[in-house]
Amino acid sequence: MPTPHCGHCQYNLTGIEDNRCPECGWLFIEAGVKIVGEGSRGRRKQLWLAAMFGLFLLAGTSVSYALMVRSRMQAAVAQQQAAVARQRAALAMERTILDSSQGANLIELVRTVLSRPKELTELTEALQQIFDSLPDAEKEKLLQLRKEYEAHLRHQRDEKENR
Repeated sequence: MPTPHCGHCQYNLTGIEDNRCPECGWLFIEAGVKIVGEGSRGRRKQLWLAAMFGLFLLAGTSVSYALMVRSRMQAAVAQQQAAVARQRAALAMERTILDSSQGANLIELVRTVLSRPKELTELTEALQQIFDSLPDAEKEKLLQLRKEYEAHLRHQRDEKENR
């Protein structure tokens, strides 16, 4: 229960009818009168509410940060998975070329093209002849793998441009 106290000496003024403190002699107008007990409960409640608000704010911030980190990690994993899929498509194309009956000839032609770019036209025609001699199923596999490989190259170029 709140009680009045002298503002100068903190004497309990309960029941005093005079306008002067019996302990220090100061007038209440000069020393003031403090009400003790009421403010301390209100102050404790305010501190408790502020502490709870701070805890909720900290918890919310922690959860938001964790979700952001998780999202970034998922995006990085997705990018790595896409890169692996593109690499697998390129390897499948290479395996198909190696597995075909004319694979060795194709590889030799590619090596020749890389070493002698001036003879590119003749080599392209020879490559086309080899391709034309393949069965239709092999041609379709190679064309599909070529599309996947070109998509892979485009994606790599786009990634480099975005960096």
